[in-house]
Amino acid sequence: MRIEIMKDRNNPLLDRREIEFRIMHNGEGTPSRADVCKELAKRLNIEEDKIFIPHIKTETGRGVTRGFALIFMNGIKLSQIEPRYRKKLRGSKGGEEKPEKKS
Repeated sequence: MRIEIMKDRNNPLLDRREIEFRIMHNGEGTPSRADVCKELAKRLNIEEDKIFIPHIKTETGRGVTRGFALIFMNGIKLSQIEPRYRKKLRGSKGGEEKPEKKS
């Protein structure tokens, strides 16, 4: 898996970086959001919990995946800005605790 950063913008109003990327993964399956998050964290030298990937899509019949990542400099902004359904995309690290089941 090789990640290429296509665009890297700074959004000072929302206190975040917005990154468009392309992943080359010929002969492999589509990488998971968690794997992409780890690779971006290594490449950008930041903590994984600051990265949020709302969009990732593999091109049909090709080993190319395009996506969009948000890097929140402040964890408070993530909880204020992103809708609840998109926070669930982060999995267990999601910035929001899972509700307890009622007995």
